[in-house]
Amino acid sequence: AVVSTQSTGNDLGYFNKEYNGGEIKTPYIDRLARESIQLRRHYTQPMCSPSRAAFFTGRYPFRYGMSGARAVYYGSRNGLNTSEILLPQTLQEVGYSTYLFGKWHLGFADWNMTPVKRGFDYFYGMYGGSSTYYTHMSYEGPRQSGYDLFEDTLNETNGDV
Repeated sequence: AVVSTQSTGNDLGYFNKEYNGGEIKTPYIDRLARESIQLRRHYTQPMCSPSRAAFFTGRYPFRYGMSGARAVYYGSRNGLNTSEILLPQTLQEVGYSTYLFGKWHLGFADWNMTPVKRGFDYFYGMYGGSSTYYTHMSYEGPRQSGYDLFEDTLNETNGDV
């Protein structure tokens, strides 16, 4: 299992979780942490889209045009280039099942940019970056808001989402 502290850390607070010495009881996250390799020292970008892209590609974001403060916003045609091979695609090739829960934020202008077309067997979460976990509404500007909660699987019969 890969658990991003970006998703669990933003909501609970990095030092609030029990396995980091905090007082909030997080038994399932604690168990995952005990039984996993923990990556605690790594570089990130100033925005989440480039950080996610770096994690999933294993490459610096400037190599494919997502460096700095460039995020993927609603209504935008940009996103992580579909020619980039992602970690879940590689894991699938060697027989792993891949699931993503939470925030994607790497592009969703067409289906080929979405998680299940980029190597995940299942996705439940938000395509965008500024959605709330409570209302599932996103707001990125006057005409760039709306409901953002999706559940996707790939139809193996015809490849449709």
